[in-house]
Amino acid sequence: MLTGELIRVRVKKQSIYPSFIKLEERRLERASELLELINRATDAHWTRGELTQATREIEGTDIDHKITRGMVKLLLDGCEFETVSPLPPAELRWKVFRRAAETGPMARNGGPTGRRTAVDVLAELAQELTVDGSTVTAETLSDALYADLKEHQRIQMRKGPTTPEALVNRYNLALVQAVLLKARELSLRLKKPEPKRVRQLFRYLKFFQLMYRVNRMENGDLAIHVDGPQSLLKQSTRYGMQLATFFPAVVLQPGAWDLKAEILWGRKRKLRKQLELSSQLELSSHYRDTGTWRSQIELWFEE
Repeated sequence: MLTGELIRVRVKKQSIYPSFIKLEERRLERASELLELINRATDAHWTRGELTQATREIEGTDIDHKITRGMVKLLLDGCEFETVSPLPPAELRWKVFRRAAETGPMARNGGPTGRRTAVDVLAELAQELTVDGSTVTAETLSDALYADLKEHQRIQMRKGPTTPEALVNRYNLALVQAVLLKARELSLRLKKPEPKRVRQLFRYLKFFQLMYRVNRMENGDLAIHVDGPQSLLKQSTRYGMQLATFFPAVVLQPGAWDLKAEILWGRKRKLRKQLELSSQLELSSHYRDTGTWRSQIELWFEE
């Protein structure tokens, strides 16, 4: 999900409009470049720092760098990083620093005095240490010394968008989700929905533990009112995340729908703005379209 500094919206009078991007050639090219980079990093198990540096180099060539940074954020959210070290890094640091203290004054480079360096200490320990019956190298110990720090953790696997089109669509969804984190209330209207789709949506509402009220209109439409995070006294951050995570379930609806949300905007969230969305925007959800299957027994029962 996008953070505050990555949100791109237009505010006009009392309305707020997310700045969606189109599936045009230059956006797809940038998305393809980022996907290729993240796949290469996953295969080679780059550190988070190496991956961040590589993405910054790409951002530097983009006019709309905020869009690129947003895409990178979404890709990183789907990555799993782990600490890779032959020994617990804290234990390894204790051994290295203790040996360095016993050695005495050290130098960056041996030079003509022949003083011992950090490389000498690591090489000495590498000869003494064995992990699972095998020896380690000084280079391995050097990489593992601070492996538990965030920037030194290595990417092991990733989930998320696999095509440029999916990444662009996910970005547009993330823009809406970032705005909904500041919602006071949300009103959703489904126009003559199918019962199986209503059942699917209610399943998501209950799964994300949202507070809602439902009214059936005379014309067959369904009106759902959901309390937003800013209307609650406690746990607004957690609840806001649940509301934002629920939004892709709305986009799954194949029929027509309209959504209106009151957003508390600004640094102190004192400005009330209106967010209006509809099925005509043709947003695309990354959620699996499940929960609408009906058994033959149910159909027979209705008949």
